[in-house]
Amino acid sequence: MIALIVAHDPNFLIGKNNVLPWHIPEDFALFKQLTINQKILMGRKTMEGINKVLPKRFTYILTTNKSYVFEHPNVAVVHDVDEIREKYQNNEETLFVCGGAEVYKLFLPYADTVYASVMKKTYEGDTFLVDYTKHGFKEVLETEYTDFYFRVYEKE
Repeated sequence: MIALIVAHDPNFLIGKNNVLPWHIPEDFALFKQLTINQKILMGRKTMEGINKVLPKRFTYILTTNKSYVFEHPNVAVVHDVDEIREKYQNNEETLFVCGGAEVYKLFLPYADTVYASVMKKTYEGDTFLVDYTKHGFKEVLETEYTDFYFRVYEKE
């Protein structure tokens, strides 16, 4: 199964200079809760933006740069979108796609679920997410937090 996990503002803004434009500990805790002991995938720029390996998760880093190397026992650098998609698309194990914008766009057609933290405020930034609600996803759950709404969308 492929799931997108994303935080965005009401305008689908997800980043500023390759990092989140906000710092909301509740959202980080929710991300951790959902992805701990799971497989996650992110683009090279996203990985460089967070600048660390997230503990207790196996991380795939997707890049077109064939010479890119990231040495860590819980990290694999991948270059082939189709190979990773085929591995998880009809698999019971979930792959959590964590960004950035281009990676979300590549995997959106194959995702079964979107886990979205939707900020209550608007922010300034330079990177936007495709509006997944216009791509066959229907909201099935909403939980309100102080600074954001956590919503789960399933493909119709």
